Amino acid sequence: MIYLVRHAHAGDRRSGPDDRLRPLSDQGRREAASIASCLDLQDGALVLSSPRTRCVQTVEPLAERFGRTVEICAALDEDEPAPGVVQLVAEVPDGSVLCTHGTPLRPVIEAFVAAGARLDGSASWDKGVVWGLERIDGRVVAARVALRAASPSC
Repeated sequence: MIYLVRHAHAGDRRSGPDDRLRPLSDQGRREAASIASCLDLQDGALVLSSPRTRCVQTVEPLAERFGRTVEICAALDEDEPAPGVVQLVAEVPDGSVLCTHGTPLRPVIEAFVAAGARLDGSASWDKGVVWGLERIDGRVVAARVALRAASPSC
């Protein structure tokens, strides 16, 4: 299983001159804590994030819980095309957690479904959503919402 996370709630996009530095809100920090408490990292799993502050802050508590570091990955950035994320999902070790944005999330999930992956349950694109992606030989065969950080049930 690979986990694909949309960053948690962040402040207003218009609140500062550089959106790349926009941090999580108080609500977003609570959502990041929920993600950290609900997910487990396997040995060898990576924690990858878009370079934007709100993404890094979303997975930092998880990485810290397991004594890992968050690795910055440009392919997960908001402005990058979905095929880069699709390729990344195929290559990362099992159990890895990847944090991205809403802009690429939907096209990535739709690409997996179009390629034959089963969609289990209903889709969600909300901030703080965690998608569980089941793979066989690097190919995603099923996708489901594994966690909604705003209302966790883990």
